[in-house]
Amino acid sequence: MDCLAPYDRVEIILSTSWVHHLGYQRAKNALPVALSERVVGATFHSKYFDAGTWASKPRGAQVLRYVQTHRLMRWLAIDDEILGFGDHVSHVVRCDEKLGLGDAKTQMVLCTRLAEQFG
Repeated sequence: MDCLAPYDRVEIILSTSWVHHLGYQRAKNALPVALSERVVGATFHSKYFDAGTWASKPRGAQVLRYVQTHRLMRWLAIDDEILGFGDHVSHVVRCDEKLGLGDAKTQMVLCTRLAEQFG
């Protein structure tokens, strides 16, 4: 992902059902190397008290819990779902469910948001 290149300190946290179903390592390894080497964690972990109901929580709630727990000040989420993000929707790069980051428009928005948050 070319627009990540200027931001070598940006880390990736997975918030995807892949982690819940495949496990963290397999989900991480499914990404292109340029992305997977930046992955440092996931919003889902089986040790959480609510791991059994995690999948039923809105993705935004999952992400915001991670953001709050780790006291992140600058962050972005890339998701096809904005439910649960509330007032933090400006931190979400919304993508097409089928195209994800393969969509040129989504990539442009991501580049813009990276510059706003981390530039």
